[in-house]
Amino acid sequence: MHHRHIAKRDERHKKRGLFHHKQGGNCRICAKKIGKSSEHLGSILEIDYELFERLVRALTPIADIAVLMNVDEAILRDNIEDPNTPLSKAFRRIRAQTALEIRERNIEYMEAGSPSATEKVSEFLKQAFLDL
Repeated sequence: MHHRHIAKRDERHKKRGLFHHKQGGNCRICAKKIGKSSEHLGSILEIDYELFERLVRALTPIADIAVLMNVDEAILRDNIEDPNTPLSKAFRRIRAQTALEIRERNIEYMEAGSPSATEKVSEFLKQAFLDL
């Protein structure tokens, strides 16, 4: 299964002109252990985590995160899309925490009588029931 994953990823990278598999080497983008010598991930491995968290918390689009952090957007997207990478796990955790905070805030506003918050909470409730 991992080999199919690598083949699909290789095709995407070839289309983008990125070749991250060295002859006889391991995948430096999708492998669980990413070495400091990674050519394509060097800037992602050394990202400013506080800035990354701040941008994700602000619901910044991935394209803008890449620009603001001065990293290649395609590589950033690949790392976020792969659920096994530490960056993806951090991204999803931060987004989930932010969404929870927004839902909790909307519930507070609804309880205080805000009609727009009541509408949002109703939408959240519908989503929660659909997710069962």
